Amino acid sequence: MEKTLKFFNITQEQKRALLKALGYEILEDGFLYDKKNGKPYICPNSDEKVSFDSATIVPGSLLVIKGDPLSVSKYLSEFEEKQVKK
Repeated sequence: MEKTLKFFNITQEQKRALLKALGYEILEDGFLYDKKNGKPYICPNSDEKVSFDSATIVPGSLLVIKGDPLSVSKYLSEFEEKQVKK
């Protein structure tokens, strides 16, 4: 069974609320921080800090990635690989 990945546009307020619900806070420097340990959130695909402006919440998951072309393409490649293995 093939899965379709759909991305949606949400408002800044909705994005802020979702990130808060996922356990992140946005500090004055504009970057995401883990509420539990206070450390900057690092994108698992780019190994870079994620700013609020560049944060992408992956649909159907709790994953937050940096919304730059490299991070998104890496995520999509991994998503496709997982679908092929099923």
